Amino acid sequence: MIIVDLIKEYMYQKNISIWDVANATGLSYEKIWNIVERDMIPIPEDADTILRMFGVTLEEVLVLY
Repeated sequence: MIIVDLIKEYMYQKNISIWDVANATGLSYEKIWNIVERDMIPIPEDADTILRMFGVTLEEVLVLY
């Protein structure tokens, strides 16, 4: 859940929509929607792709926790 919460927080802070994330990352809208709205934990590759959009890697996040 930490990853999902972090993604939501970045989206909120930067006022970025699910569509924006999908377009920027190449991931499907449905996949992003499931992560954001249904709190589904993304696979590591998808989490890293989304987090890189915000300038941080999954590895950097996991080291903190």
